[in-house]
Amino acid sequence: MPNENLPTDKSEPIKHSGGGNELPSKPLHLSDEQLARWTALVARGDAEIPTSLNDAQSDQFRHQVRILLRARLVQFIVRQIAFDLKCDSRKLS
Repeated sequence: MPNENLPTDKSEPIKHSGGGNELPSKPLHLSDEQLARWTALVARGDAEIPTSLNDAQSDQFRHQVRILLRARLVQFIVRQIAFDLKCDSRKLS
């Protein structure tokens, strides 16, 4: 049985059903706490970057995610160096 939502030829547009998963048409405005929580989720890879934020919050959001990702990278590098030093000290003993 062919899927009715798929185009039959390349020039025909895909039909979308109104499933209710559509984003709001006006930009979202998040509180500082909501923004902080969402940026933490994105930095951990548990959520996607929201596309419906207003311009100012979108810039702030991306900046905060960069800060968190940089901190995670630094923490990873520090742990790796500590692990390497610990392994090297065991080889010398």
